[in-house]
Amino acid sequence: MYIKSTNLQNKELSLTVYNNTALVSETREVLKPKADSNAYVTIEYLDISKFINETSVIVLGVDDFAMIFNYLCCNTKNSNLVPCDNCENLIPNSILIKGTDKKLDNIKLSYLTDNIRWSSSYVIILQEETLEIHCWFNLVNKSGIDYNNTTLKVIAGDVNLAYKNLYLINTPIQSTTLESTIVDSGIIDYYIYTIPGKYSFLNNTIKRIKNFFRGGIKYTKLYDFGYDSINANIVIKFQNTTENNLGIPLPSGSINSYTKYGENLEFVGGSSIKGIAKDREVSFVMGKAFDVTSQRNLINFQKYKDYMFKQVLYIITNTKDEEITIKICEPIFAPWEIDYSTDKYDIDANGNLCFQTTIGPNSKKDILFNYKYDVKST
Repeated sequence: MYIKSTNLQNKELSLTVYNNTALVSETREVLKPKADSNAYVTIEYLDISKFINETSVIVLGVDDFAMIFNYLCCNTKNSNLVPCDNCENLIPNSILIKGTDKKLDNIKLSYLTDNIRWSSSYVIILQEETLEIHCWFNLVNKSGIDYNNTTLKVIAGDVNLAYKNLYLINTPIQSTTLESTIVDSGIIDYYIYTIPGKYSFLNNTIKRIKNFFRGGIKYTKLYDFGYDSINANIVIKFQNTTENNLGIPLPSGSINSYTKYGENLEFVGGSSIKGIAKDREVSFVMGKAFDVTSQRNLINFQKYKDYMFKQVLYIITNTKDEEITIKICEPIFAPWEIDYSTDKYDIDANGNLCFQTTIGPNSKKDILFNYKYDVKST
């Protein structure tokens, strides 16, 4: 018995998209010839991804004992998919599934494919004390076929693959605003987002689907000089908690930040974040400030037999019309001891001296401190 199966017989279709691959699962109705009662069946399964991983295919609904993959030829000079002898690229076209017919009504087939992937992106609009955040899923389909009326899931986490991945860019973009709630849950060591509804996911497109929107999120701004930088990084921080109108897992993604200037929005910086769980702090660098600067002066330096002595003065200048919070660190990288400081200090993860303080509008701040460090460790 020979049966041809196409996506026109699809009863269910779902895509689970990872960072670097996708799982295609579809259930098709089997249209059997009425006059053929042969117990052995050959199903020509068409409309498969052109980047299918042949070793990943799973077939349910038929006792299959052989699968034969048919390919068509794609040459650079002639991109038409036609059978030929001299071929630059072989493109999967169909699967011949050979098995036995046991009341065969439906066939379910699942496989992995390259050239479908997803990422997250964020648009953040900064106000004086709060911000609003728009999160999008960006799904790329370069697999060679369309997926019509499909459910979508995306999984956060890096999944190892047993075959090489291919990545292509420069594709048209489709946008969908989704105000429904994205259902998120854990799956083994990964995080899965189930997107409500069904979609047409066309080949050679990027589909953008709104993950969520939140407003009224309180944030702080820190001008961080790091280790003795002249200009400070502008660091935005906020808590990913329900008390702060958020409290949901944030997948890794790019950030574009805007602020209101009159009646319009102006771009103020781009960045990115790695996956952040709920009840954790979100922190990203928006750019460098030109109106907040630092100057380091070595006031005194003495070398002794067992240690070095330094007296350092930081002059922080704020030409903004508002009070700011700054952070600056002194790189020592050796066992040290401080004996005088005009300001309170902390110790960072590298064991170095850090100061965090506020500076009034259009003013300067002097931070003077003395310390000695072990000569033998340098």
